[in-house]
Amino acid sequence: LLLKKDFPAQVSENYLEIHLFWAGKGTCCIPTAGTYGPSISAISVTRDFNNPPTGKKIKIGLILGIFVPVGVVSCLSVLVLFYFVQRRKRLQRKKDEELLGIDARPYTFSYAELKAATTDFNPANKLGEGGFGPVFK
Repeated sequence: LLLKKDFPAQVSENYLEIHLFWAGKGTCCIPTAGTYGPSISAISVTRDFNNPPTGKKIKIGLILGIFVPVGVVSCLSVLVLFYFVQRRKRLQRKKDEELLGIDARPYTFSYAELKAATTDFNPANKLGEGGFGPVFK
């Protein structure tokens, strides 16, 4: 004897619960297969709905959810890097302008200035001998 019954079932989060209860002739225990026949020989589950849409909408959302924040962070990083590079260049230009303002030629002393500074080339002011002659303080 084949008995077929359709029952609606709730499926949540891709999970279906099936509870089987024996309700036969006032017994308190589940009978063995030979006494009252087999309990249930087969259960078949068939869906009556279409699959939820997958693919494009989920993929587009995932792509936007990943690439938009990455793009924003990348743009901000480039702007911050550009700011610091320009700031460093501006400070370097100021230093270069200060150095360019200094006269780069060595100062040359006249003979009269050297004679006055060494007290007429006094040997008491002599420190030693160099490759170009005596060295005075």
